[in-house]
Amino acid sequence: MCFFDEALKFWEHAAPVCIIDNTNLARLRGTGKDAVIVPEMEALEDLWHLQAVFRRFPDRYDRF
Repeated sequence: MCFFDEALKFWEHAAPVCIIDNTNLARLRGTGKDAVIVPEMEALEDLWHLQAVFRRFPDRYDRF
């Protein structure tokens, strides 16, 4: 799937909550609780039974 999935396969587990630093590989748009997750990350959440939590950027970044 992706490097994140490969890492989880290597370690054979995932933390229940995964803090994501708003990488565009996992986030379609928005930040923090308003982030929209890409479908691939949603699939990883389901596969590995984890919750992706996105860090909130200050308002000046919300325009991007």
